[in-house]
Amino acid sequence: HIFATEMGLIGAPEPVPFGMKMVAPVIMSYGNEEQKQRFLPDILASNVWWCQGYSEPNAGSDLASLKTTAVRDGDEYVVNGAKTWNTYGQYADWIFCLVRTD
Repeated sequence: HIFATEMGLIGAPEPVPFGMKMVAPVIMSYGNEEQKQRFLPDILASNVWWCQGYSEPNAGSDLASLKTTAVRDGDEYVVNGAKTWNTYGQYADWIFCLVRTD
């Protein structure tokens, strides 16, 4: 809030919000050290753009109707599904994606 207020006082635009306002707080709270080291410095420096992956065809933004799944395969997850209306998707380096895991 303080950052946005100060930027507004000098007429500066806010940075794209997804990385700074949505992804970074989750990684700070729940990420392991490797994830923090990998993602947070570039988010802080605005070197990467993130987009949201919520909405799906035939479900819109009704999160209870999401069909995209993520299945664990060793140390990774395999994601299957489709997303639509990905805000800033055409510019993003990364997507934070809502999926079903069970």
